[in-house]
Amino acid sequence: MRLRRALALSAADRYVSMVIGALVIAAVSRILSPEEVGVTVLGMTLFALVDLVRDIPTTYLVQRHEVTGATTRAAFTVMLGISAVAAAIVFLAAPALAAYQGEEGLTGFFRVLALALLLGPFERPLTALLRRELAFGRVALVNVTSVVANAVLMVGLALLGFSYMAFAWALVGSGLVTLVVAHAVGDRRHVIGLTRRGWTEALRIGGASGLWGLISRLTDTVPHIVFGAHGMLATVGLYGRAQTVADMPGKLLLAAIWPVALPALAARQRGGEGLKGPVLNAIGLLSAVQWPALLVLACLAHPATLILLGPQWLSVVPVVQVMLVARLLAPIDVVVYPVLMAQGRTLRLLMSVVLPMPVYVMVIVLAAPHGLMAVALSFLVLVPLYSVVGYVCIRGPLALGLADLARALGKSAVAAGGAVAGPAVVLAMEGFRFDISIPMAMLSGILACAGWSAALAATGHPLWAELKRSFDVVRHRTAPHFGARP
Repeated sequence: MRLRRALALSAADRYVSMVIGALVIAAVSRILSPEEVGVTVLGMTLFALVDLVRDIPTTYLVQRHEVTGATTRAAFTVMLGISAVAAAIVFLAAPALAAYQGEEGLTGFFRVLALALLLGPFERPLTALLRRELAFGRVALVNVTSVVANAVLMVGLALLGFSYMAFAWALVGSGLVTLVVAHAVGDRRHVIGLTRRGWTEALRIGGASGLWGLISRLTDTVPHIVFGAHGMLATVGLYGRAQTVADMPGKLLLAAIWPVALPALAARQRGGEGLKGPVLNAIGLLSAVQWPALLVLACLAHPATLILLGPQWLSVVPVVQVMLVARLLAPIDVVVYPVLMAQGRTLRLLMSVVLPMPVYVMVIVLAAPHGLMAVALSFLVLVPLYSVVGYVCIRGPLALGLADLARALGKSAVAAGGAVAGPAVVLAMEGFRFDISIPMAMLSGILACAGWSAALAATGHPLWAELKRSFDVVRHRTAPHFGARP
């Protein structure tokens, strides 16, 4: 019950944040040009990479059997050291980074990002401790407040003519707001303070997680870097927005699961409980949502892009559709990190991203000069490659066979077929054109939900039981209010 409550709170947090984020993307995409969005990619990528490395000790705080004041101060020391060094490097390298992109005005952009990097160490340990205790109500308050602040600042500054600088100043402003709220709801005792002891343990235990995240993020940025090296800044912006649309199903699904997965599995591991059953159940539940969402969005990519980004971005629709199909080939990727991290199998965790990376880089470098679609098509090969490597890495620790996976995924495949049947009929009625009207897209969505629900019920999918349980809980809690007489 506690885990379900944590998932519900995490879902509320992430989905509210995602709705706000989608509104910001829709607004900014209509205010700024693809070139203005494109020139921010390198800076925002650098910020995200440093953020990943800096968060190394948060995994240490979540996973460690016992947390004391000394361990939290050690985590803070590591985070502050990483942030200070990274901020200094970005600040000093700002002119060179701006020259690399051929835009001298970006010097100020990178230096403001350097300032934003210094704020994280003063709030991340607090939120990590809240996650460890599954206190996702307070985590949600911190996250949603931060997202709202970022949204207001970014859209407001973009409207005032700050152009790409709106991204940088919004990070600084939202970082300050996050810091204040985290200190208001978190336990500040013994967290903020420098120490000479324990920092090596924090770096060692969290280092594998940080390195995994760094390699994963670097891999994701390869297309941006290669397009930028060819001077294709508009293509960088188009690729980034195509990713935004294609990532929507995964983010909607994983936003709630990801923050809870590692703490929950780590708690089971500390208690000596097995992970295979929960992991297979998670794969079945996740795929029953992810696969239908990917297929339906592929059918509705044109109206979705029009609503989310605006008409100037419609050229990315075919690219989005290919990316969505490629993501169908990664049904187990989401469990690789939490499983291996919870079991302390850090070498396998690193191998899951290191082994396929050279092939990924080579394919992208060869495909990028041929344009956006060539890179999108390459994912039809690269995504299965990562899935195979991930499966090999978790197969041994979980004693996970292909037959186990087939049983977990079989009913989800039927659910995906049921969901996409309705939209496919609508597209057939429209002459197999994807540029359907908004009303027809809404009809497709309704038919997709109906077909999905029917397929879940007909197959007896475990997700159907979870949905019924959730409905019963809501009905039980609301019945006294609606049934009360004046």
